[in-house]
Amino acid sequence: MNTILGIDPGLGKTGWGVVKNIKGKTKHIAHGIIKPKMKGTLSGRLSHLSINVAYLLKIYEPNIVIVEDAFFGVNPSSTLRLGMACGAILASVGEANIDLLQYSSRLVKQKVTGNGGSSKEEVQEFVLQQLKLEKIEVIDSSDALAIALSGIS
Repeated sequence: MNTILGIDPGLGKTGWGVVKNIKGKTKHIAHGIIKPKMKGTLSGRLSHLSINVAYLLKIYEPNIVIVEDAFFGVNPSSTLRLGMACGAILASVGEANIDLLQYSSRLVKQKVTGNGGSSKEEVQEFVLQQLKLEKIEVIDSSDALAIALSGIS
């Protein structure tokens, strides 16, 4: 039985999703977002992210954590901050000594929908169907569940 925590990193909002693969069947366990106070200091926001990821690791006890790779955006400052958020997440996973994978957004889409160029809406629809869910309120959570599912596909 594998428990997989998927994480869609962000400094403003980090999506997370947990799935279990039990005898070839995939089961939704939980999902949500981590949302630090936007007016907080950068170090405070990174600490909030790290502490909350450590909490998720303790509660759900995943065998594997998959984090979406930081991408290079147009805005260097945003890209740097995304990299910092990824670093805070990776540090928490490393401290817990849990297996870690990092997949690009394109690879996640390829693994879960068969098309690396799928839209966020197509990915979300796949996640809803695969996990037999009616709705996921925040797109970051459905992205995180897709990341988790990419570890099974």
